[in-house]
Amino acid sequence: MFKRDTRLVAVFAFCLLPLAAQAQITITNTDILSLLGKTQITRDDTTGSVVVNVGTSGANRTWDFRTQALAGENTTSQYVQPQATPFAAEFPQANFVQKVAFQNGSSGTGYLYSSVAANAWTQVGLAVTSQDTTFIDDLNELVAPLPAQYNQSWTVTTADTIGDLATFAFITKTVSVRTFDAWGTIRLPLGDLNCLRLRNNDTDYSQTYFGGTLFSSDSSKSITYLWITREHGAVASVSSQEGETNPNFTNASSLSLLQSTSTAVEDPTAANEIPNGFVLAQNYPNPFARNAAATTIRFALPQAAFAELAVFTLQGERVRVLAAQMLAPGSYDFKWDGRDDAGRALASGTYLYRLKAGATTKSRALLLVK
Repeated sequence: MFKRDTRLVAVFAFCLLPLAAQAQITITNTDILSLLGKTQITRDDTTGSVVVNVGTSGANRTWDFRTQALAGENTTSQYVQPQATPFAAEFPQANFVQKVAFQNGSSGTGYLYSSVAANAWTQVGLAVTSQDTTFIDDLNELVAPLPAQYNQSWTVTTADTIGDLATFAFITKTVSVRTFDAWGTIRLPLGDLNCLRLRNNDTDYSQTYFGGTLFSSDSSKSITYLWITREHGAVASVSSQEGETNPNFTNASSLSLLQSTSTAVEDPTAANEIPNGFVLAQNYPNPFARNAAATTIRFALPQAAFAELAVFTLQGERVRVLAAQMLAPGSYDFKWDGRDDAGRALASGTYLYRLKAGATTKSRALLLVK
């Protein structure tokens, strides 16, 4: 499985928690989605060691970053609709995407896909492209339960396994205890802003196995704070050094501060970005009920091709052709209502849908229920 780069995670952790907050407010999905269409520039300290004053938890606090020195680089983020990105077909449940342009030695673009609903904000996928590499990772990580408020706490556990336990494997796991632990005023060159502070207490575990036997294991702790405002989303982020357990630490491994926020000027070519690869997404919803609604099948083509999208039984019988036409590069949605080509309702069960485009073929399974 893909193991996420710590630099990338740090940038997303800062940029992708844009919850609005002020003294003892309740945060809803409407607050989060209001960031769509905005562009932000942050300044990230890259020295690896910076003196900070994170203050203490509690009510009516003040944090002053107006004179904070930063030695590093800028990161540009845009909050966009999924259809304005090249990987929308991979994550049909997403309704909120952050697009991050990295401008360091490994320049590229990252897309973090989220599902923002009335009761929860969940990260569902990550895609990163660079000059010679593209990777896509499925996620299911609770960013925050909604509505959210001061003193709310929850735990998120993520894990990755690289290799095979029977031969060689490297396993990583992160347990993150997250709490909205303070509210007050943050002072920035942008001005004084009401905010809610989010604290992440992370414990990272790693294990190495040889031939099914545990060879080594390790763990470390760290703390990250984010200051979140209604006007601009996340405006500051501070991460401790590895091994830190003091919530009032003064030496940080990273620091990011918002420099500007603006309403994005829509890129007329954004919705037509050409995907970097052939994508056939999982249908959504799945399973689906024939009498309730159709299911949506999304796919993306990196180049023009004659595309055939069809539904088959598990015995290989083709029951419905949804598309058979020449298509330009781009992303497409097709719906299936659970009926065959003659309009007859099909029996409940598992079906396969297959996409053929040029010399490439991909298939996925779906479940039709009554």
